[in-house]
Amino acid sequence: MSEFESKVVMIAGGARGIGRAIATSLAGAGAQIVLVDAPAPMQTLGYPLPDADALESAVAEIRAAGGTCTGYELDVRDRPRVAETVQRCIAEAGRIDMLVNCAGVGSVSDAGEMDDLTWSEVVDTNLNGFYNLVRAVTAHMTARGSGNIVAVVGDSARRGAAGLSHVSAAGWATIGLAKSLALETADAGVAVNVLSLGPVDTELSSSAEFRSAVADLRHVVHGQDAIEAMGRRHPNCEPWVPMEDVVRAARFLLGGGTSMTGSVLDVSAGLSALNSS
Repeated sequence: MSEFESKVVMIAGGARGIGRAIATSLAGAGAQIVLVDAPAPMQTLGYPLPDADALESAVAEIRAAGGTCTGYELDVRDRPRVAETVQRCIAEAGRIDMLVNCAGVGSVSDAGEMDDLTWSEVVDTNLNGFYNLVRAVTAHMTARGSGNIVAVVGDSARRGAAGLSHVSAAGWATIGLAKSLALETADAGVAVNVLSLGPVDTELSSSAEFRSAVADLRHVVHGQDAIEAMGRRHPNCEPWVPMEDVVRAARFLLGGGTSMTGSVLDVSAGLSALNSS
């Protein structure tokens, strides 16, 4: 029997991309999936966010494949709504065994020129959203004596990135939050880890809207040479981190106990070798 059989897994940001892929894999292993997504519109991103239709599509896809899945519309920036949704999930499913946070956004702006809204939309989602989730679920997990939490961040959380200071700052802080939470909950049987990812080829990252939104990043190559340039940038010479490697890493983190807690697992096509630690 799979270690995920009958486990209740809440995945924030699960309507598309990485979250959806992790959800599909875990559902196939017998987990009961709870997807939360469809945030309120944001003004500074330049690309579309998942909406209620995307969430419904993800739920339907998992169910059609024989999995168990429910979905709740949720903006992780809304702390009272996050708490309410977590309690509703616990009431309906009986518990939450695992939490995966894939809810994250990004935009491009130099720190010295960034307006308040550009900063806040990223930090409120990527950092405060994760805090809102763990604040709502941690007491439940510690009271049960078990639980597993994984925060997914981009690899700018392990280094600087010109034009992405808000994304990088939120990612670094997420790692600090996860490590601190790991120290606070390990003796109660709860594991908290971070999955740090390089660029992953998703529907969003391949879209014209997203590529336009990141066009102002320095050293970005455009047109037909973009994929080749990304491959040269990565030590393993591959342009993307394969989605199956992301899913495999997430399952590894979720499948263990507190012997591995407070850790950061890098899956970055070798780029993390350039980090100082």
